Amino acid sequence: MQTASTSSAKAVWPIAAICCLALIFFVISAAIVLALIPVYLPRKDITPAENLDKSNDPFYLEYAADGFDDDDNAIAGDLEDPDTLGKSMGFTDDAKVESGIATPSSTDRRKRSFFGLRPKRAITVKILLIVKFIATTCNTQCLAARKKFRTGLDSSKTFSNIKITINGGPLGRKIATIRLKFVGLVRARPSGFRGAPSSDEFTSIKSGEFTDTSIWGEEILPSGNCSIVIAAGTVVTLSRPGLGIKARLITIYGTLIIGGGNTAFTFKNAVNIKVRKGGKIQDATSTKTILVPRNSVVFLYLGGGFAEAGTTIQAYSSSGVGESFKITNPAGPFTCAILPSGTLRQASKITFYAVVSGSFKSGSSYCGGSAPTVDDCTDSPCGLEVTAGCTLSTADLNGSCDINFDVLTIAAGAILELGTPGSTAGFKFKFPIQLISAGTLSFVASGGGILLAIGSTFTISAGGKFMSIVETFLQVYDPVTGVLGAIRVLATLITEAFSVTISSSGIFIDVIIGGSTVSGSASTLTTTTVSPSVAPG
Repeated sequence: MQTASTSSAKAVWPIAAICCLALIFFVISAAIVLALIPVYLPRKDITPAENLDKSNDPFYLEYAADGFDDDDNAIAGDLEDPDTLGKSMGFTDDAKVESGIATPSSTDRRKRSFFGLRPKRAITVKILLIVKFIATTCNTQCLAARKKFRTGLDSSKTFSNIKITINGGPLGRKIATIRLKFVGLVRARPSGFRGAPSSDEFTSIKSGEFTDTSIWGEEILPSGNCSIVIAAGTVVTLSRPGLGIKARLITIYGTLIIGGGNTAFTFKNAVNIKVRKGGKIQDATSTKTILVPRNSVVFLYLGGGFAEAGTTIQAYSSSGVGESFKITNPAGPFTCAILPSGTLRQASKITFYAVVSGSFKSGSSYCGGSAPTVDDCTDSPCGLEVTAGCTLSTADLNGSCDINFDVLTIAAGAILELGTPGSTAGFKFKFPIQLISAGTLSFVASGGGILLAIGSTFTISAGGKFMSIVETFLQVYDPVTGVLGAIRVLATLITEAFSVTISSSGIFIDVIIGGSTVSGSASTLTTTTVSPSVAPG
């Protein structure tokens, strides 16, 4: 039989348990409330209204800008004539805009393209205005005006048809008529507004999304007419379906992942992509398609390439898609170029295409806007083609080509000017080369000869021609010892098929004139040996 005391103890336990649970819930609720207090209290960097109205210290107005006609106009930089900008937004005379900063930020707005989605204005701009009240003493009327100014910021959050000029330093100046949406007013300068970059080259410093400013040096998003470097050891991901900024050169030493599962990836502007040794492109599009506009080129250097085979490089223009090429070997060396005409060219080496008349060292002479350099051709020999309708001058090489070209082709209708006018030093190719002209090879120096390294071939194809304003000659050159060897005198005008080959021992082993072969030791050859120190260049 249970006693009364036992029954009473049993009755107390449920009540005690309920009280404990209630206490636990109270503690949890209190912790949640305390955690949320900082969220709902005013931010410390927000100046109380009455203090701001009485201060001459600067404060910061942040706006989101929209209305840039293309991503290329959305650049980082300083705003020119910021006080006039403030006046156009209705700021009072007492509220002076001392300076302004523009910085690109990312958003995704899309429109249909040939394959799936393509970005439209994928980069917007944040605007920061640094403002201060200039009156040193402020009476009741002044305080009322300042309060009205602040109230206006709250009630009129959007300003339309605002004209701004961004000075991007090395990125140039951009003028745009935009719409500004008010974001907020703070007393402490917000992060992310650094002004114009120190260089037009943006280099990744860690892995992450392309649109994450923290992965770039100076924490500024690449924008404008810039060059981009994906550094070794970093993986940069472009999850959007395209790139809209005018990146004239993208050099990849690390990994660039493009596409993000979208149908295709589109480069909006002409681009020059160099995947260097150790670098790779990972195609994450669902159809393995990359759309590239005219006057663009993709170089895969020795030791660099795509992560895997199967990607199709598709040329396109405003009228639609054009030629395409499917990459079956993802490793370099390899070149795929879309010429300004829309013609797609590909080669199993690094090959430069001269497409606009100009000088040898000028990037504007070449497809993709990049001139060949010694560094481009160090790991493996390069090719060079002067395309139809183009005249390429070598005057700025000062009589010597030190780049390792193993093939130089002059297409029908093209002209290569060899040498520097007024110079009597001639022209020297430092490395063995196959020089093939179906167009015009014009020797424009005022004297000297054309020095060819051992192992070279000099060919004028049927329909091509060689011409010179002075008598000149071919001469064997040993790049190791500097010794000059056999000479082959050239006519000042050659219009029939003509070819000579230099053997490994440094003699002309065959001379083909109009289809007939003449022995290399024939009387048409003269042999001369000179001191290496006399060799030009």
